[in-house]
Amino acid sequence: MDIPFHISLGSFPVECAENLIAKIKTVCSQEISFEIRLDKINHFNNSVLFIEPTVNTQLQNLHRVFDNNFADGFPWHAHTTIFCGATEQVAVAKEVLTNTFSPFNAKIIGIQLGEFFPTKTLVAEKFRN
Repeated sequence: MDIPFHISLGSFPVECAENLIAKIKTVCSQEISFEIRLDKINHFNNSVLFIEPTVNTQLQNLHRVFDNNFADGFPWHAHTTIFCGATEQVAVAKEVLTNTFSPFNAKIIGIQLGEFFPTKTLVAEKFRN
């Protein structure tokens, strides 16, 4: 889908873009980069395969800045999508990845605001360090 790897902090109507851009610029001018542990392979309804991080205080605090929002009434579940497809395809990919995946650390360096369809980045800000 040509979307950079990310952990979604919320899902908002397009009309909120200006306010979100201002909030992102403010938050990024105050926050510093932080490490996160990407721990395991998981899935949503056998159609979305993702790497699940350990949710630490810094990630929870970022999510709160965006009003604990998430899409379509679903609860927030921090994740980085790695594959979407038919149930059979996801099952095969999940088996391969489950057998080869090793947890690793990653660094969160900023916040992006984008649209999914069509894919478009509206703003990308790095934390102050």
